[in-house]
Amino acid sequence: LAVLSRAVRGLNILRVCETVAAPPVLAARVYARLGDLTGINWVYRHLSQAAAGDVWDSMVQVDLRWTLLDLQRELTERLLMEQPEDPSSALEAFAKAHAEALAGVRALQQRAVASGSASALAVVTQRLRKLRAPA
Repeated sequence: LAVLSRAVRGLNILRVCETVAAPPVLAARVYARLGDLTGINWVYRHLSQAAAGDVWDSMVQVDLRWTLLDLQRELTERLLMEQPEDPSSALEAFAKAHAEALAGVRALQQRAVASGSASALAVVTQRLRKLRAPA
């Protein structure tokens, strides 16, 4: 169970490869870097630490994991569909294009850490969803 979340994320990378016909190593690098760049990986880390006071909190945590998986896969696919010659430059361009939204995510992360609750992480995730919109 301890490595299950990593396995699910690995399968998510394979789904990216099916959609965009990218080599798995490239897809994994872009997927991981995008997760770090956006704060998606930050939410993953804090989900496991969030207090699950009751069954509703646990349900929120499960839903957030699926939402984050879908979001990270979609963003990775979109970036790789453009077939960039230099994925690092494409990631930098993505960050620049979404700078305002990413600054909002970072501000919410600072506030969410103090809370330690699944609902705070849900607010951060809601802000992350805005990255789906083209910049």
